[in-house]
Amino acid sequence: MQVGPRGPRDDFYCWKFRVWYNMKDCVFRHYWQTNPDCSDCGQGAANLRLLGRPPARPRWAALLTVEPPGVDHALDGVPAEPEIADR
Repeated sequence: MQVGPRGPRDDFYCWKFRVWYNMKDCVFRHYWQTNPDCSDCGQGAANLRLLGRPPARPRWAALLTVEPPGVDHALDGVPAEPEIADR
């Protein structure tokens, strides 16, 4: 088995990408689906069970949320009142 260098924080071997990796990073990528290859990975799901709980929501996750037109974010997703043009 050929492997790349193992860093001081690397505590498991990722079979999909064939690299040594940090388990917390693996669980983060799996749980928050930051990479399509990691979101459905069985090894990531197993690592999540080992750690016991999902990682905290990243601060940047709110930036990735796209609201449909006409939804007021301040109203928690309730459609905004349509604007009536002054005549």
